Amino acid sequence: MLDAENWLSRDVLNDLAAAITGHAEARVRWMRHALADPGALEA
Repeated sequence: MLDAENWLSRDVLNDLAAAITGHAEARVRWMRHALADPGALEA
């Protein structure tokens, strides 16, 4: 069985947090773009 402390190292958690944050920011930018230019989504 994996040792949870080794598997969930600080680096892994930081990478995961960065991925989630980056994805959230990308979604916000996409939503803002969609609201600013609704016609762009139909292409």
